[in-house]
Order: sequence, then structure tokens, then C-alpha cells
Amino acid sequence: MPREMLGGFFYMKKTLKFTGLALILLCIFACTIPSKVEVRGTPRLKFAADMDFSDIFSDMLKEAFNESGGNDIQILEAVNSPSDYKTFVIRLKLFDVTEELLSSSPLNTSLSVPPGGKIPFIDDVNGNIDLMFSNCQDWLNGFDFNMGDNTPDDDTDDIKAYLYMDGSRILDHTGIEMLITDGDGYNEYVILPASPRQGSEISPGDTEYGETSLPDGGRDIPLNIIKDILTSHNDLAISNLSFYVDGGKDGCTIESEWLEGELSFNIEMVIWFPLSVTAGVGTENDGSTPISLEIDGINYPGAKIQIEELDKAGEFIQDFTGSEMDIIESLKLELGMTENHPLKNGWLVIQDTNSDFIVKTQASDTSVNLELKKEDIETINNLSSFTPSLTIFFEKDETLGFPKELKITNINVEAGVNAVVFGGE
Repeated sequence: MPREMLGGFFYMKKTLKFTGLALILLCIFACTIPSKVEVRGTPRLKFAADMDFSDIFSDMLKEAFNESGGNDIQILEAVNSPSDYKTFVIRLKLFDVTEELLSSSPLNTSLSVPPGGKIPFIDDVNGNIDLMFSNCQDWLNGFDFNMGDNTPDDDTDDIKAYLYMDGSRILDHTGIEMLITDGDGYNEYVILPASPRQGSEISPGDTEYGETSLPDGGRDIPLNIIKDILTSHNDLAISNLSFYVDGGKDGCTIESEWLEGELSFNIEMVIWFPLSVTAGVGTENDGSTPISLEIDGINYPGAKIQIEELDKAGEFIQDFTGSEMDIIESLKLELGMTENHPLKNGWLVIQDTNSDFIVKTQASDTSVNLELKKEDIETINNLSSFTPSLTIFFEKDETLGFPKELKITNINVEAGVNAVVFGGE
């Protein structure tokens, strides 16, 4: 929240003698609770806002990837992406070595390779290259990345992945073979034919990517492979990495001077990543119970998003249990959002972790809503303890595309209260 907006917000509260309940919003954005507030009657407040909400979801995604470890991972925002969705470029440094060919290598002199010919020259590179993306599943929990179909006529919103190779000249005629495995039965053999050398053109330390697409010349990683890498519940690894001279369709000639001294190999995987997901069926914290929500007497399977900022709102509600909560008879909070925001078909769910108490409020095309009715407040007051968990639930097959700009445009708070003075002196 911008500093000048925060100051104006506190001024309005003082002037109107109101906002006990707008503090939920303040908790969401980690603002400071005033030491003393007096609330009387049935206050209502609606005012314009201009708060950027878009980074919450992108930060969650970045955290999931950064926690993966195992590789040199770099995440950049593609600020000029043609997609309507917030788009990221994820760069993984897989292989950066120098290798001196042994005298026994078949490439110890100049030679011609016929069309379709294949001459291995570095076989089974020692060690595995980790692709530790299983942390993404903690973030997704029932959601699937929308991979797209990579059709040439409309691939703006598709996830794409390429292998970029740069280094010694022999790489212009070098193909790669590798095995991708999870150590638990998943094995996928990948062959990437030769193509001219091309680096990713991404520098270490870059945080933004200014081009509208990835550089031409990358070796296309099949869609099913990149989907497995991103969505596996187990960490994957590249093993049996081997290099071979690829004669291609026209054959090629290898010059002896290309082979002198140490050869350098720099290999990077780069993923073009528009942020869009579809709800499947997640599991509860026990890891086995399918996620579902009862709506109008019907149990709907789906998935839910756990946002850290929502926990702060839950902590605020929890703080008002007991005698303080007795004065609050009802609460409605509406956060006006940019039109067709990605949460529009979701349900904001408040659930007590120690009982079966649950309240759900559906979002709309223009807002995210929270409502506690009088009977809900009474139930909370009668609980021996109240530990709320707040999540956003989506029915199976609902699609969430996260736009480049997602803002809260206005705030509407309505409360039924008695009178209270709380806080410090």
C-alpha cells in the first residue's frame, strides 16, 4: 500500500469515527492497527483505492521455483510478453564445463559424417543434473499449469521450453541424448538433434526480460516432457547425458582445429511461462482427502489457494473472539477488483481448524467478498476456541489466468455493531 494512501486511509477513519472492521483489510496488507478505535451504530464505508494485487501470486510462484534448489535458477519477468497473462522466463543452468577429448576419441582428427550419421564423442557424463521442481506442487495442490497446444497459429499463451547450447564450434553439429528419471519408475528418453549454437542471451543478475519471445535457435523440448518436469510430485533428474556428432540430413565435416585443447559446453534450459492454471482436485493437509466444498447442498470437488496474506486476516478475526466479538453483529467486506480478475469464480472460505464451522462467500466479476452473518458471529462466540483458516476455493475445471495488472479499485465495508472502545490508552 503506498505511503500517501495509508495516511489518507487513517485520516478517513479518524474523521468518520469508524473502521474496526476495515482492519481486516489492513491486516491483509500488514498495516499497523491503531491503538484506539471507537465504533458505534451500523457504519458503512466505500472509497476508491489503487492497490496492486498482482505480485502476490507471482511471488508465490517465484518462491516455489527458488526453493527447488539443485540448479542455478534465475526467474525474470517478461515485461513485453504479447500474452495477456503475467509471463515469466525461467532459466536453469544445466551444464557448464570444459572437456578435453581423449586420444581414443573418434573425434581425434578431421572427418566427414554422412547424412544420418551418428558418432558419440562424450558418453554418459558423470553425475545427475537435478530438476527439483516438486515444490511447485505445494503451491499448486490440485491446479495444473495450462500448457497450451503450441499450435503455430495461436501460441501466445502457451508454455514453451528450449535447450540452448553455446561454446565450442563442434556444438553446431552436436546432438544430445539424455534420460529424465525420478528414481521411482518414471523414465523418459530424450533426443535433441543438432542445431547451430545459440545462447539464451540472459545475463546473470537480470530480473526482467525485454524481448517478446525467447531467442530463435533453441532446441525445442517436447511439451509432454516439460509438463512432466513442472508437475511431477517427485524431483526429476537428467542422467546418462551424452553428446554425439549428428550428420543430419546433409552430412557434415568436422575440422581438426575444432577439437584442439579443451572444448567448452554451456547448456541452459529456458522456459517461457505465461501464468495460467486450471483447477483439478487437490488434497487436504492429510495428503489423501480430496478437496471439496458444499455449495447449495451439492459437494463440488476442486482445488484451493492458500495465500499468506489471508492468514493475517484470519489472525485479525481470531483476535476478536470472546468479549470483543460480542459487539460485532455482522460483517461485509468487498474488495473491488479490476474487471474479470482471476479470482472471479472462486469462493473465499473461512474455516475453523478445530471444528466444522465454515463460511463461504462467492466472488464476482468485479470483487472478492467476505461476509459473516449474525448467526456466524454467534457461532464463533460460542466456540471454545476459534482458529480460522482462509482459502480461496475453485471448482474443478475453473481456469485462472493471472493478468499483468491486478488491482483493488475500491473498498466497501459494512458492519452491524454495538459500541466498543478497544486498544491502548
